[in-house]
Amino acid sequence: MEGKNVDCNFLPIYRGDPSDVDGGTFWKGINHFVATLTQWISIPLLIDGPGKGSWDGQLRRTSILFRADPEFVYEQDPGKIEDALRRSSTGALSIFMEELRKKENLNIPKSANGKVCGEGTEFEFTLIGHSMGTIILNRFITENQDLCFTNIVFMAAADSIKNTHDAVFPYLEKSKTTNFYNLTLHPNDETDELFIIPVVPRGSLLVWIDNYYANPLTPQDRTMGQWDNIMRTTHMIPNEIKSRVTFKAFSEGACVKEHGDFSKAEFWKEEFWQVKQGENVNENCALVDP
Repeated sequence: MEGKNVDCNFLPIYRGDPSDVDGGTFWKGINHFVATLTQWISIPLLIDGPGKGSWDGQLRRTSILFRADPEFVYEQDPGKIEDALRRSSTGALSIFMEELRKKENLNIPKSANGKVCGEGTEFEFTLIGHSMGTIILNRFITENQDLCFTNIVFMAAADSIKNTHDAVFPYLEKSKTTNFYNLTLHPNDETDELFIIPVVPRGSLLVWIDNYYANPLTPQDRTMGQWDNIMRTTHMIPNEIKSRVTFKAFSEGACVKEHGDFSKAEFWKEEFWQVKQGENVNENCALVDP
């Protein structure tokens, strides 16, 4: 429902209004028509070639944060088999977490299955990921199930719906006080963004990932950060966690109207993710780096 808060079996869903600017639809139609005429040339030259390779490179970078290449060096010397069995993760993020756990004075929050996250500890953990950062967070959550995260915030998530369901939802079932927020652009802004130049198809990075880079085989393989994608899969959310899962799309043309705008906003503030009852979805939406 446009501009209204919807409670579907206690699942908080908030979507902002479309733009009512006169003539906006006409000029958008012209732009999309021009892009359609030229996309048969631009897609092979600018997207399928360099674009697909860049996407694969970004996926590799997210993976080696956890396990880097030297960890998989194979040596045929029988005497080194035992050493191989004792190898630990060599990725930078894995090493960081290993060292962090050694700091006893940090009193890292533990999940404690159903108890209040961080109760009796000095810190609360809030995880915030934007775009491909959500790919890192999904794996981070999977590999750190013993830690307590008070909030998990995804902004324009580039990871798939399936990967997010597999990582975040089981964690929410285990940690009874953790909240998950999934923030998106308005679907009109998502499809209308001019990503590079007018001669290529319009759409945000997430649209390009779904249409050109990732080759999703099912609706669950599409990106978690597009409103239309997640609305098709809300029935898959377990009932026991629905009240702690929030979907929020900003209004068309609001302060967050392009994929990169999330990183320019005050995303670290709770008011940016949350929507209070009766509040407009664009409340507390301001760019600090316009």
